[in-house]
Amino acid sequence: MQIIVPTLGTRGDVQPYINLCQGLNRAGHRAVLASLPCMRALVESHAVEFAPIGPDVDLPALTARMWEGTSTIWWIGFLRVMQLGAKLVEQAYPDLLALCRTADLIVVNDTTAGAAEGDKLGIPWVSVTLQPLRVPAVKPPPAGWRGRLNDAVWNAIGGMMVSPINGFRKRVGAPLVKNISSGGLMSEKLLLLPVSPNVVPADPAWLPHVKVTGFWFPESDADWRPPEDLRKFLEAGEPPIVICLGAMSMSGRTADRAAGLALAAIRAAGVRAVVQGWDRILAGREMPRNAIHTGAVPHAWLLERAAGIVHHGGAGTTATALRSGKPALIVPHIIDQFYWSQRAEALGTGPAPIPRPKLTVANLAAGMRRLLEDGSIRERAAALGTKIRGEGNGVDRAVRSIEQTAAKENPC
Repeated sequence: MQIIVPTLGTRGDVQPYINLCQGLNRAGHRAVLASLPCMRALVESHAVEFAPIGPDVDLPALTARMWEGTSTIWWIGFLRVMQLGAKLVEQAYPDLLALCRTADLIVVNDTTAGAAEGDKLGIPWVSVTLQPLRVPAVKPPPAGWRGRLNDAVWNAIGGMMVSPINGFRKRVGAPLVKNISSGGLMSEKLLLLPVSPNVVPADPAWLPHVKVTGFWFPESDADWRPPEDLRKFLEAGEPPIVICLGAMSMSGRTADRAAGLALAAIRAAGVRAVVQGWDRILAGREMPRNAIHTGAVPHAWLLERAAGIVHHGGAGTTATALRSGKPALIVPHIIDQFYWSQRAEALGTGPAPIPRPKLTVANLAAGMRRLLEDGSIRERAAALGTKIRGEGNGVDRAVRSIEQTAAKENPC
């Protein structure tokens, strides 16, 4: 089959679908990942076929600027990013429509890119969501304030999404949708949830076409070699703490303050640390003598050599951290990151999360020390990591589900 996998977003929104495309290619299909032109180098570095769609923008930097000034009111930044996402989906439509004309199947993710195109062309499509809270259920959410709050939040988000999406669909001649959980925005044939069942067990209330596959991890690159300065740093002392806040550490005043806070916390805690992100900001700063700044490094490789990680709670980073068996301190910034930080806390694999507005030098330093010194956290993280590694790669289960669904659509 020729399978088109469109995704519009930062690296965290693209990497899981690179991993899926690798699995589809291993199974003998031709998977094409379609994304913004700025993602070409990332995608092709994983030996996955790339097709540019939409405008040529520096999305990570643009997203970081949109978050500027929203560190204490996260939902303002979230609304800005949602609006940007809807705009990009519409701008990518002509390119993606042309690309999908030769497709046998489209894989649609949380951006919804590809759904209108599939409906317009009559091409079957299946769904992926990285957010368990979005999985449609056959009964109401759990009782209690937390369940009601989650339901209210997603209903509100759904209402905000459906109106602009239907406006776009009306303009391009695709059928309108009723809500974000079924029909036009989520497949009613197959919805893949790429999480470990040891982290998010399947809920009996979920609809039967929801498949929990296990986390999706990339193929290892046997030819990859670390930068020489990083290799020497890792060999020169005890395993370090890795600090990585993803796209939240790109640029702007908020990122500048966060970078300064992180360096001060490293000094206060007296820990060895590897810092990722803040590339432009840290280029002009003196690093603590017990820390090093590095660029993009495969997290699986780095965490094998680390004592723990401080991260933002993105789905992909959370998955890699949990599989590594190393404890993690999560600093969530936006809605799905709060969910993953809550799950990690419930599993006991790290200290209580510190929401970005409450982050200080003192509590970050204390959290890093606890990653090194709390034996119970380290034991639970190691035990869960062993279970997740024993599951294998969820990509293979996802590919089988896609093949089975496609066979039902085209029995001949």
